[in-house]
Amino acid sequence: MNINKLNKILAKAKKDGVRADLSYADLRSADLSQSKGLLKAREWIAENFKKTRKGFIVYKKIGNTTYDKPKSWKIEVGEFLEDVVNPNPTEDCGCGVNFGTRKWCENNYSEADLWECLILFEDACDIVVPYNTDGKARCGRLQLIKKIE
Repeated sequence: MNINKLNKILAKAKKDGVRADLSYADLRSADLSQSKGLLKAREWIAENFKKTRKGFIVYKKIGNTTYDKPKSWKIEVGEFLEDVVNPNPTEDCGCGVNFGTRKWCENNYSEADLWECLILFEDACDIVVPYNTDGKARCGRLQLIKKIE
């Protein structure tokens, strides 16, 4: 997909008051350097998560989800969950420590435990927000703060 075609899709979506659905667009070799209207991770994080003096409060579902947790993760208050994060924002689902808005978590994986977590500012550089996010993103590391009952 060339940049002109992508910019037209994004401009039309903005005009229509919706987000462009790029789910089936093959952007692997696209040069997105001059595109306009793509979701900016920093704006999405600021709009959806509380900022503390240490980082961002996010939410995570653990247990009974699509993928099993790595055996190395210790699920206890204060523990850090770490994984290699897929850096590609054109992929909606990828490896990493996945997290979401509280609303997304409450609407998905009803049998899993909901945790409040903290992404420290020094770990925020590893946050990847897919362009087509429906409320979830991924990071390289987050800390478990409390299990929400």
